[in-house]
Amino acid sequence: MKKLLLLLLFIPFASFSQITLQDILSIEGEQSFKRTMIENGFQEETGKEYADKIISYNKKAGKILIMASSFRRSDSLSAEGVTFLFPENIFGENDTYDSIFDVVKDECTFFEIKKYLGNDMAFYLCPDKTPDPKLVELGKIIKKEFPDKSILNDVNLTDLEIGFIRNNSLFIIHFPLYDKSKNTKMIEQFIELKNQADKEN
Repeated sequence: MKKLLLLLLFIPFASFSQITLQDILSIEGEQSFKRTMIENGFQEETGKEYADKIISYNKKAGKILIMASSFRRSDSLSAEGVTFLFPENIFGENDTYDSIFDVVKDECTFFEIKKYLGNDMAFYLCPDKTPDPKLVELGKIIKKEFPDKSILNDVNLTDLEIGFIRNNSLFIIHFPLYDKSKNTKMIEQFIELKNQADKEN
């Protein structure tokens, strides 16, 4: 048993946890979260006391936690979201977290710093590789209807937001799941009002 523990200390956690950025960004809701976790070898360990709000999956090597994940259902206080926790190794690092963060810094755009779990978390906007066709078309309409509005033209309706932070011995990734349909309806109404105003002038 001691030999196994020593071996685990020197084998990168990435060897056990092959979750990727695209795995995370492909999660659209509770069902796809569960599917992603099951297909990546995670085991459900949801606590009964909060099972109505949070679903938890963990990945372990023996009794050693390699990675933890949770899906939070939306309520009056919080939106849906997925959180991944990566424990540090003996070198104070986590290879899986680092590999995902490296891709984000290379392919995504820094968005803003927001509070999460009481700490500042860095959020980035990443392109959706399988965007909703309706959002893509709406984005084209915005650029056509408002060519001089730089703020609107900078908006990409299909971008996905993802945040990163280190909190003590844990590396944390948070992927909020926003209901874009509300913003889409508001933009569609705005465009309709503009078109009516243009006809009256």
